[in-house]
Amino acid sequence: MRELSELYQLGLQLIELELEAPRNEYRRVMPPRMASAAIPFVRSQELSGAEPKPRSASRRISHALFRHHISRALGLQPLIEIVSSVTQHGASRVLRVGSASGLLGSAIDRIPGSHVWVSAAGMSTGNFAKAFATAPTFDLCICDLDYAELLELSSLVAVITPFMTARGTILAYHCNQVLAELPPDAALVTGVRRPGTVHIYRTGFWPATFLVPFLRRAEYLYDTRKYLELSRSLLKVAIRIVVATPIILLRQFLVPQRSPLHLRKSIVIQIVLA
Repeated sequence: MRELSELYQLGLQLIELELEAPRNEYRRVMPPRMASAAIPFVRSQELSGAEPKPRSASRRISHALFRHHISRALGLQPLIEIVSSVTQHGASRVLRVGSASGLLGSAIDRIPGSHVWVSAAGMSTGNFAKAFATAPTFDLCICDLDYAELLELSSLVAVITPFMTARGTILAYHCNQVLAELPPDAALVTGVRRPGTVHIYRTGFWPATFLVPFLRRAEYLYDTRKYLELSRSLLKVAIRIVVATPIILLRQFLVPQRSPLHLRKSIVIQIVLA
């Protein structure tokens, strides 16, 4: 019975994968659906690209020592490398969609030029162009998406594409901060027809994404000079790491296909438009 159940589940997955291609083709040919008549709020600014320096000495030291390690742990390194490569070719008009993780600010702020921010929900309304007297075009689009927005990536790309220049680049980043299984590559609908234009990077280290909420709280306590609460918060984080690590490693050994080391990873999707 167990073997039959496993075969049944495998058959269902194969059927879903076979249906994914016609579903994608159907969604591609359908015109974007207007979900709302409201004009989305957009924020525009010109950035010099200068990297801001931390104010305190302790932050400057930690920034210099651990910045690259933190970027790799959070799965940001592929995105940073792609952004650096694109901007070297003169990209200066950036569309920023969503802010689910809030981790992309320092990476994107280093791009000099015109930046326009809009929420993922606002972009999905189909009324983005109505927020401007003349519809803008962008060289680079960077999306910071939550899990639900990641699953609707194809629809979001379809709405973004008309505002991109030829050979423009769309980047989507998702930081898996909850115990959720990320969809396989085949299920990540991008809406791009030509092969070779989509690259998917599964990176990051699960403790980093797991600790993001606690580190944000620690930063808030430090900024508000609540040092006693900060010490307690850091102690709780240390206890969580010490207690959880053996359990997670044991689970990885027993059930590797379902281990948090597989589930808790960031994902970066690069789409180069033709």
